[in-house]
Amino acid sequence: MHLLGQESFQSVLDPVRLLITGQTERDTRTLRAIADQNGWNTFEMRNNVGALACITSRQIGVVLAEHDVVNGNWLSLLEQINELPRPPRFVVFSRWADERLWADVLNRGGFDLLSLPVNADELHHSVDIAWTSWQQGHGPTASRRKPAALQDENARHEIRDSSALQVRLR
Repeated sequence: MHLLGQESFQSVLDPVRLLITGQTERDTRTLRAIADQNGWNTFEMRNNVGALACITSRQIGVVLAEHDVVNGNWLSLLEQINELPRPPRFVVFSRWADERLWADVLNRGGFDLLSLPVNADELHHSVDIAWTSWQQGHGPTASRRKPAALQDENARHEIRDSSALQVRLR
């Protein structure tokens, strides 16, 4: 017997298929440890050539890409995967994360930017939203949430004030 919605319910239960691509072993090891704690199916590649092969052969839903990797950088990999029929959600991680890089990642079709050293809760949040978005087949819309390291007190007040204004206008 096939129940309506059974397939979509099952896909929600599928474990995250995550690719980590980076050349800094310490950072990728930390990301891998957090991924393992969350029960995600995680693959690692050190360069863009291997990453692209893994993405196409394993139905990867989320890519965590280091800012700079062997044989290219995050942007060259993002451009290549955006040509795929169902590209994974793309999250960049960097020790040099700032507002300019965050905007660049989002404007070029990436999903999110994580600053290193990574916060486990922030990684879980970003990957969870990216995975859910990929499963539902939505376009590459980002979590649109600034990384915790980029949020300052004034920005939080501005966001709160504008949200309150929007609620009053409705």
